[in-house]
Amino acid sequence: MKNLNENQILILDYMKEAQGKLSFNDLKKQFNIKGEIKTASFYDDLEDLQIKGEVYLKDGFYQIFPKDLGMYQCAITINDSGRGYAKMDKPKIYIPHEKLNGALEDDLVVLKQIHKEKGRIIAEVTDIIKRNSDTLICELTNDRRLVPVRSRYNINLKFTDDGSLVPGDRVKVKLGDKVEGVYPVKIEKLIGHANDLNIELTTIAEEFGFYNEIPEDAAKQLEAIPNEVLDKDTDKRIDLTHDEVFSIDGADTKDRDDAVSIKKLDNGNYLLRVHISDVEHYVPVGSPLYNSALDKGTSLYLVNGVIPMLPHKLSNGICSLDEKVYRLTTTCEMEIDRESAEVLNFDVYKSFIKSKKQMTYDDVNQILETGIIPKGYEPFVQSLTLLKEYSDVCHERRKKKKALSFDSHELEVVMDENTPVGFMLKKRGPAEKMIENAMVHANETVATMLCYMNVPSIYRVHDIPDVNTFNESLTELKTLYMFKKYASFMNLNSIDKLLDKAKNSEDFDVISSLILRQLKRAKYTTDQGVHYGLGLRHYTHFTSPIRRAPDLIINGLLTRFLNDYNYEDLDILEKDLAEAAYHASKRERQADKAEIEANLLEMAKYLESHLEELRGQDIEAKIKDLDSYYSSVKLKNGIVGKLDLSDRKFSYNKDGRFITAKYPSGKEHYHLGDKVKVQLADVNVKDREIIFSLEGLLNDETLKSIPLLEPLEKNKTLKRH
Repeated sequence: MKNLNENQILILDYMKEAQGKLSFNDLKKQFNIKGEIKTASFYDDLEDLQIKGEVYLKDGFYQIFPKDLGMYQCAITINDSGRGYAKMDKPKIYIPHEKLNGALEDDLVVLKQIHKEKGRIIAEVTDIIKRNSDTLICELTNDRRLVPVRSRYNINLKFTDDGSLVPGDRVKVKLGDKVEGVYPVKIEKLIGHANDLNIELTTIAEEFGFYNEIPEDAAKQLEAIPNEVLDKDTDKRIDLTHDEVFSIDGADTKDRDDAVSIKKLDNGNYLLRVHISDVEHYVPVGSPLYNSALDKGTSLYLVNGVIPMLPHKLSNGICSLDEKVYRLTTTCEMEIDRESAEVLNFDVYKSFIKSKKQMTYDDVNQILETGIIPKGYEPFVQSLTLLKEYSDVCHERRKKKKALSFDSHELEVVMDENTPVGFMLKKRGPAEKMIENAMVHANETVATMLCYMNVPSIYRVHDIPDVNTFNESLTELKTLYMFKKYASFMNLNSIDKLLDKAKNSEDFDVISSLILRQLKRAKYTTDQGVHYGLGLRHYTHFTSPIRRAPDLIINGLLTRFLNDYNYEDLDILEKDLAEAAYHASKRERQADKAEIEANLLEMAKYLESHLEELRGQDIEAKIKDLDSYYSSVKLKNGIVGKLDLSDRKFSYNKDGRFITAKYPSGKEHYHLGDKVKVQLADVNVKDREIIFSLEGLLNDETLKSIPLLEPLEKNKTLKRH
């Protein structure tokens, strides 16, 4: 049973024995539940049993969930075309748009099988057990109806029209309980109008629960925070202002929450100091700004803008480790072995610094890769060379620990003000890897320290996959055409070698994506656990307190346990941390989805503006996903779109996961990773949907270059932060 408490086990045992439908009052009477508090607790137990799929509530009566009647409970996802899919490995369940019955993305629902088709179960939503969110972004139509902005949703809404809205207004609404097939809604917030500049990005942010506003009490707290470090704030801190401290970030970064300094000791080992903005000094635990930050969970970066977790006065001001200004920090100082990259000695303490240089990744990469030194970097070349040497040793350590590398080419959107002008594939150079290795070492060290202190904390955990389940998934992948050459590496103990062998292959992005889907997702938790992807026993997130709530929490824990030695109320603290960790994991996933949606939006906007120029032209693409219901391709510049395979000439082979097309000249097979010719068929900006038609395999053919669809060069200005 799924982590049931003693009362829930007793409830289930009784219901199994009773073998019938029971009302809430029936169950209360059986267990002699009296009083408001006990009744509320009993109701919570029953609701939790519903969520865990043990109990089914229908027409006011509880019963054991009827798993043998073609019924399933799960969360669902809904693609851009409005088709729903069960978030279950097996069986594979598909929900037609007209059978969603008011269910939205990530809702926990009960499904009932209608029939089977092409190896899949076709089902309908019979009940919504728990909404992922009880809010929805809607737009007022000309006939004064509120409809979801995303047409993929199938839900009928009713609202009280007081005439204050005009057609095109976008609002956030709160969903009520369904009445005769219709959901009453209450308007919570006016977001803007469909014709407003940047309304689509604003819609995406609101859709996933991100907002710029801060509560009134937090705004008052913000007013009292100084714009520069005060002398009294440096008391009892170690003065590191004479160290050669520097930061390395993107060219447009404004929120610098980490900086480093490095020396070589007489014994040849590295003395690495990672300095992290002491945000908690200005945003103490439990304060309005702190609570607001925990609610947001993370900063959200959407193409050419940011919705910060902390107001700009903090994130871009007093908390940002800018050049030549005093800043308060928490320093993780580590002696690192010159051969093994293991931490031999460490100390974590409160400090203050004055960064000597704000560096950019591009400039540092230029120094390390070409030897060309930009003006102002001359005094730092020795330190950068030493940091690169340290980073190379870390790389060997990662290999020994079988850390996984999913470095694919991340898409970056190049903007001219609010208009996408092209796309480029981000590549990580030595500078990015140097900073990543330094941050990983600091995060690992702080996590290890907190673990051995045996105090409540938050950890970043990436669970080890179940060997049998994972190897079974890999066995299925072995049947795919692109994995034939990697068959000897297709087991759990060799995934690191598979990824390393494939990293220079044209298929790497598809291969790494498929492998990543078989792994569990990293999460925040108060339970100590390994980070499988990094190959580390202890890990946390400590190095980005400006941008991530868990890092801010760790900042506060270090203040509590390092300075004050405050060990009171640890039980309450642990409960609060568990709730915060769960919330942070959820917000992280929402931010990831929002950023993906924002990129899809800019892709759609870009192609829509060039639709007539591109229509009818053969475009080079690579098959990214293949499925009987949804397949997609990626263009050379990273743009992703759906393949329209509605023509009867296409058929899908679910065993080998390939498409067969019947042409007058014969059959042609399409596999994952194949280079193909496509044509742009349609674009829908509002639904962020791009549709391509499949025109044939590319084989050895070279298509005429289309400048609009080529990756932009690195020298283009990227306006992100």
